[in-house]
Amino acid sequence: MAIVLFLAAVFIPNLMTAMQRSKQKRTMADIRTIATAIEAYETDHPDWKGSPINGPSAKLASLLQPTYIKQLPLIDGWRRPFLVSFRPGDGYKVWSNGRDGKRVPKEGAFRDFDGDMVYENGTFTSFPEGA
Repeated sequence: MAIVLFLAAVFIPNLMTAMQRSKQKRTMADIRTIATAIEAYETDHPDWKGSPINGPSAKLASLLQPTYIKQLPLIDGWRRPFLVSFRPGDGYKVWSNGRDGKRVPKEGAFRDFDGDMVYENGTFTSFPEGA
């Protein structure tokens, strides 16, 4: 019995961390996918004068699907909507609020799973350390 408890104490925290890291990596990949579709759209429509788009990534679906992306990712690894800000001629931002779902604006690398992952105009400005 003591051996089982010892193994559980060692492996369960590592498993939980691995699961969170997996969600984080999937979220970052989906953010890049959304950004690539936005950039392709901007390339084909350099003088687009539509209204700014702010909010869930679902608002981009009518612009991007199916020409620039087959299926737009709508939710991150923690089952929360991706958020976007897209202003014609002023660039774009795509982000996830991380595990806790709270907006905490900060730039650079972070160590926890609650940090926001933010991709602006071709680069991550807020990202997990080591990513």
